[in-house]
Amino acid sequence: MKAMKSMRLAGVALILATSFGMGSTMAQQAAPALKAPPKQIPAIEQGALDIVKGMSAKLAGAKTLQFQVRVQSEAPSIDGIAVIYTSNSEFTLQRPNKLTAVRTGQGNPSELIYDGKSVAVITPDSDLVAFSKAPSDIDAMAQFIFEKAGIYFPGGMILLSDPYANITGDLRAAFIVEKSKLVGGVETDVVVLAGSGVEGQFWIGSQDKLPYMMTMIYTKEPNRPRVTLEFRDWKVNHSVDPKRFSLEKVKDAIKVDFARIDAPLN
Repeated sequence: MKAMKSMRLAGVALILATSFGMGSTMAQQAAPALKAPPKQIPAIEQGALDIVKGMSAKLAGAKTLQFQVRVQSEAPSIDGIAVIYTSNSEFTLQRPNKLTAVRTGQGNPSELIYDGKSVAVITPDSDLVAFSKAPSDIDAMAQFIFEKAGIYFPGGMILLSDPYANITGDLRAAFIVEKSKLVGGVETDVVVLAGSGVEGQFWIGSQDKLPYMMTMIYTKEPNRPRVTLEFRDWKVNHSVDPKRFSLEKVKDAIKVDFARIDAPLN
């Protein structure tokens, strides 16, 4: 494993050496002799999968999850220059079929409430509420609101019933980078994963198995936009007030159907 890691990170070491002005002669003189590397590095390291599997088991096994996530999304401006948009979301999940998500920051603030039977999205500056009957579990509801209205949660795979399957479904590469104490205030295992159209890096708590940061690059999209998520204030299996998931506040609101913003006008 150490030899594999040395080979994977050799390019990084070379870039750092060049960046700090160390010439090739100095680098050659200072570099210790390396042992012959293995003939072939596996594209997918089992150790990396085990770390992701541990995170998935922790999240999927929790009856309730409460956390906040700051999202930095990169998107091109009209002249092609990358602009970073920042938002914050506070999630409360009760498995198998209750969820709230309160979003603030750049863009329109909103609150999503799902009580296992219906789903609503409320915006403070509007008298209208998007409302619909919904499927009876989190996975189906997430698919439903994406198809109906294009709503999705960055990193939302951690909310689903089987995060591991959703993260590794079309995996082509996975490896461990290192351990770090610079993210989330805890020791984390840093894992790189790459699939069809997405390359990601995860910082996962070595002890508590919770995600503390994710970064994803969408390789098939123009300009390869990047999204970074920083997770904090984790509460696992804490009691949640049932009123959190109540749709009573929208009972008398003017309700409209969910619709995609890219849907053609009639």
